Amino acid sequence: PHLMPQQMPQQDRLILNFVLDAPYIPSAAIKKLAVCLTNADTAVLGYATLDKAMELRPPVVEEGMRVLLTNCGHHERTTRIGCIRAVKKYYTTSAHSSTIENWARMMLKAGIDNAVSESTKVTAEAERVLNEPVESLEPGVDPQQERVATERAIEKKKAAVIQVHKKGDVSIETVLVRQAELLLALCTRNMDLYADVLTAYATAPPPVQSVLRRVVTPLVKSVAATPAKILPALAKFASGAESLVLRTIFILSTEGPPVPASELVSTAMEFCDTRGLDARFIVFVAHGLTKDEALKRLGSVLMLLNGREMQWPLLSEFYSRVTTPYAGSSSLLSPMELLLALHKTASEGVVPMNKVFEGLVVYTDMRKPDGNHVFSTQVIVAALKVLLDEPVISPLMLRTAELYCTRRGGLAGTVTGLMEKLVERQVWDMSEAVFLSFAYCFMALQPGSLRMVNRMPLEALKKMVALLPALKPPLRDYVGKMDESSREKFSWLFAP
Repeated sequence: PHLMPQQMPQQDRLILNFVLDAPYIPSAAIKKLAVCLTNADTAVLGYATLDKAMELRPPVVEEGMRVLLTNCGHHERTTRIGCIRAVKKYYTTSAHSSTIENWARMMLKAGIDNAVSESTKVTAEAERVLNEPVESLEPGVDPQQERVATERAIEKKKAAVIQVHKKGDVSIETVLVRQAELLLALCTRNMDLYADVLTAYATAPPPVQSVLRRVVTPLVKSVAATPAKILPALAKFASGAESLVLRTIFILSTEGPPVPASELVSTAMEFCDTRGLDARFIVFVAHGLTKDEALKRLGSVLMLLNGREMQWPLLSEFYSRVTTPYAGSSSLLSPMELLLALHKTASEGVVPMNKVFEGLVVYTDMRKPDGNHVFSTQVIVAALKVLLDEPVISPLMLRTAELYCTRRGGLAGTVTGLMEKLVERQVWDMSEAVFLSFAYCFMALQPGSLRMVNRMPLEALKKMVALLPALKPPLRDYVGKMDESSREKFSWLFAP
């Protein structure tokens, strides 16, 4: 915090009192006070005197405001913050509000431009370091030794590039913060100005956007308990600012009340429904949904999956939020209801089967900090029994059973028992997806599953081998151990 007049050294207070006691303060005198702001030793005297002079002598407000605004981007943080605090006193309570806002917008734009320029320099320096030739060893050096030396040189070069980017981030942040602080400070009085931050962010390059996301974090945290203040600005964000909006929603949901405010949840859903944004915007407010809304949004969250584990934490977050009790209330879904909902999504065919299966993998793999699984084995077994009694079998029921065995170490006998009941229900006459799941499970649980071959029609066995040719060798080995009379009907397995 900057020094108040009573905290100043004695000689500075004398100067301050002299200026304030003068019957008249000409504009020229106010301009001369600006000189005080250029020196760290006299900066406190400068902005404190300006502040008081503007308060006691209204005619000098306009000139004083010009001096303060000019120094709101000062390279010395103490001077900068002192001037910003003085300016804030006149924001929203004087005729200078629009002038202050426009100046803050201009400063933010200049800060973005300067940060872009700094980012370009960093990129150029990184490329220069990366393209520096690697020193070659003396002729006749052993090739292995030369290869090791080259690899070390490359690793050293990579480390140097990382350092360039680290230093570059610091310089970009320094430039940006210096000229963005005024607008961010005004946002604490008028959160509608956050829309200007989003607009500036939308056109900035990724390195500058990354820094700006960090810079706005304290501001967003300050309104997490009352998100309604920031939502109007958030609702009209410019295209290109999606990642900052997502970051804002994340902070509001994690730093705010245990259950997100209904306005925040509605805004996030509206982004998905009217602006075509993906379900990442729903994930962090999922525990603020209703049960029906959570079930409805499950499919769109599964659509985030792309076969890469980097997306799994998002789905884990969604699962966790909808199955965890908050603020003394019960969870939206029980673990079993969530698992059954995943299978219903697969049966409806709205989400591709591979994405639903990936969602099942995430479900079975989720762990607590202590290493134990989030969703118990008992829940999975109970859900499998419920799914088995359904009139229409879920196409991924047996794939879930396979995960239960292969990834959770579940008892193979439990799953082969399910498979035998499906054989009784003539699984080969069910949908192609269900029979394919049966074939995968049959393959995964051999040799225990091989005993079912005598209970299946030959055409069903042939169809299964056609789907998974890798089944033929183990089936051949199993049949080869039968007596000759039993083996006769499987002669097709031994055909060339």
